[in-house]
Amino acid sequence: MISVCVPVYNADVRNLALILDKQAGQLAVPVELVFIDDASDEDFRKTNREVHKFGRFIELDANIGRARIRNLFLKYTVYNYLLFLDCDAQIISNEFLDNYFSAIPSNYADVVICGGKIYPEEKPERNRRLRWRYGILKESTPAKERRRFPNRSFMSNNFLISRQLLIKFPFDENLSGYGHEDTLFGFNLKKNNINIVHTDNPVMNGELETNNEFLSKVNQSIINLKKTLEITGYDQNYIKDNKLLRFYYRNRKLRFLLTPVLGMIHPVIKFLLASGFVSIWLLNIYKYRMFVKQMR
Repeated sequence: MISVCVPVYNADVRNLALILDKQAGQLAVPVELVFIDDASDEDFRKTNREVHKFGRFIELDANIGRARIRNLFLKYTVYNYLLFLDCDAQIISNEFLDNYFSAIPSNYADVVICGGKIYPEEKPERNRRLRWRYGILKESTPAKERRRFPNRSFMSNNFLISRQLLIKFPFDENLSGYGHEDTLFGFNLKKNNINIVHTDNPVMNGELETNNEFLSKVNQSIINLKKTLEITGYDQNYIKDNKLLRFYYRNRKLRFLLTPVLGMIHPVIKFLLASGFVSIWLLNIYKYRMFVKQMR
């Protein structure tokens, strides 16, 4: 009944597979585990081949990206509900799979359910603190808060979706790099009047990038944000749903004043963020400047 889908890239998923297999064996419904490796380094591929004893492990010859690989699970899974997990997810509840099963409607209707994400309370070393701080403030959100804007709060790291919904509303494969595939997915569901159910069934974020690695991902996500604008045809409702886009379009006059100033101080901001001077305010300025640069 439930297909657990884990896209894999340069991560050891053996422990995740072991925990999922144990919980699957305790569930009263059939569960399959499917891992698709998105052209990881050979050392990781070799290590993860052990996962075959728990489920399917498919290896791709070339990296196809976060959006396309999620759609690909439709080809390799058999059950009606697909539960997606990031490969670095850490299961923290002994009832994780059962919680998802219990959240499925009794009539087995089409549904999208998000479980959430949390981060360790302990501060990491300074060179990884930016990703941790961002996650604590922006992503570790309880279901009660996520329900205020259910589609805007969608995250693709830990969610369950009915097969028919994913077939009808797949991830947009025009997005090949990192970032905003979940933003666009949530908006497309909203546009089609499909609400997302939010529950408190989080996973722990298992891998913290260095500050520089995180900034590199931010840069990629800004490129994708512009692509989503083009994909949606600069839809005003999409713009209203995104804080950065709202600010950009509502402050046109301010933009002309800020652009030269931000250009001058951008290297300083990047240095501070990379050095572990953790400030979400500075990170927002960094994002804004990168987006302005993309829009020229």
